[in-house]
Amino acid sequence: MAASLVASYLVGSGWGGLFANLAEQARAWGYAPRAPRPTALLTHLAVHASSLHLVGNLLLILTFGPNVERRLGPWRFALAFLACGAAGALAFGVAAPEETLPLVGASAAALGVGALHALALRGQRILVCVWVLVVWVGELPAWVLLACFAALDLLAVLVAGFGGGRVAAPAHLGGLAVGAFLGLVLRARRAQPSS
Repeated sequence: MAASLVASYLVGSGWGGLFANLAEQARAWGYAPRAPRPTALLTHLAVHASSLHLVGNLLLILTFGPNVERRLGPWRFALAFLACGAAGALAFGVAAPEETLPLVGASAAALGVGALHALALRGQRILVCVWVLVVWVGELPAWVLLACFAALDLLAVLVAGFGGGRVAAPAHLGGLAVGAFLGLVLRARRAQPSS
């Protein structure tokens, strides 16, 4: 998944890509709630606003993805990733139906995979590095990290409104919600006694 995101970024906008600039690529592949295209529910995942945006999503995917992929297998992992991404686009569309600026990025899918990880693979800890005035490196339960992301997105919605700001917080929350649902389903299936 990570390699495909890097490849689509390089082909689409970097190194003499298919598009002259990010705005052109976002119009072609991004999800614009005011004029939605069904294919954009998935193609928006391949476009990123910057290299930093891509790297942030890759960090999330590489942190949570391998454990989830081992648990689900590659095909079900890919379906879960795409479902979380599509849910993020739909949540963004519901929250900001008049938005003309296209949604881009795989953040909702990456956070959804993180939520799936936190709920289906309970007890696993994630090595994190936090810097706010001082640097702290340590392990946290995965659910704590995802709860922090959810709290930041809820705060963004409260401060900037559903469609406001440069971060699509409603999309993140939609991906988190679907990932959490899938994680609970997977955990419930695992808890059932086998016959």
